[in-house]
Amino acid sequence: RIADIAKILWTVYIVLSVTGTVLLCIGGMSLFDAWCHICGTIATGGFSTRPESISAFNSVFIESVIMLFMFIGSCNFILHYQAFKSGLSVYWKDEEFRSHLITTVICGALIAFFILGTNFKDAGGRPVLAGLFNSVRYSFFQVISMKATAGFCTADFDGWPDFTKFILVILMIVGGCGGSTSGAIKHSRFILLFKYGVMEIKKAIFPHSLSNISLNKNRVDSETLHKVLTFF
Repeated sequence: RIADIAKILWTVYIVLSVTGTVLLCIGGMSLFDAWCHICGTIATGGFSTRPESISAFNSVFIESVIMLFMFIGSCNFILHYQAFKSGLSVYWKDEEFRSHLITTVICGALIAFFILGTNFKDAGGRPVLAGLFNSVRYSFFQVISMKATAGFCTADFDGWPDFTKFILVILMIVGGCGGSTSGAIKHSRFILLFKYGVMEIKKAIFPHSLSNISLNKNRVDSETLHKVLTFF
């Protein structure tokens, strides 16, 4: 079983890496740069061949490809395989993926709102006026990069409002999904922690109530919950 899962993960990883490399080459990167960057993107390691990171290429297309594959890398790889076999609907049926996607959209929109109309510099030192397009472009890239714990950057976000930097720090702690290449605590553990807290509040109000905690409609046993709480 372990060997079969390993084959599935490696297949998904290689297919995504080759696809991402081709797209980056189409966007104007050299084959060397494309391969190095996609390896740091799918693996959410964030390695760049340029000191200015992704902003060195100053390309919306390249940034979009990197964002897409960082997000894919921060999702459960088994889920990608299931989606390939059964269709894209499996993503939305997954409780952790929904949480990951919704928080990404909300945090990206919040940061875009707070940097709208401000002046800052991109990671290459070029001045940026954050109109609607630029605020969305730079905010979502940094949100996805931080949630994936990849570390790629396109903006010098030290010049952003403090509230936006606070959000980015929280996202670094949350991370992506379980079964992904991202680091941090992961959404699944936060979901279980939240459900455990709700269950304890219910027990305080209704001492004789029976409560089960589930993730994706699968009951989570007490030993797993104990491990999650220990991890926190």
